[in-house]
Amino acid sequence: MSVDAQTGGHQRLMMRGRADQGDWAGFECAVDRNFTDVVENELIVGTEEIFGPDGSALMNTRFEFHDAPENKTKLIIRQGPLTESLAGQNRYGWESSFTKLDVLLTAAA
Repeated sequence: MSVDAQTGGHQRLMMRGRADQGDWAGFECAVDRNFTDVVENELIVGTEEIFGPDGSALMNTRFEFHDAPENKTKLIIRQGPLTESLAGQNRYGWESSFTKLDVLLTAAA
């Protein structure tokens, strides 16, 4: 993984499905996102090219960080445009990522 968290920077990583993830076993997807706007502790906006059966498309991702009660942070993620098929895959990917993060944070507490 490589991250240069500043406007004009990038995020590069490889997502992989584990062997026990059924249809996602063996899945691999390279992420090569370029950051177009970064405001520390507030906002990260980036673009990346995604590839599918109909060719490639430019996808935008926006992460907004907001103060929430009890000294917590609310994260809003907007991503698109996505086809219906890609939207479902994308939703699954984010949900599984947050499930893994919850496990790690609980273990660290």
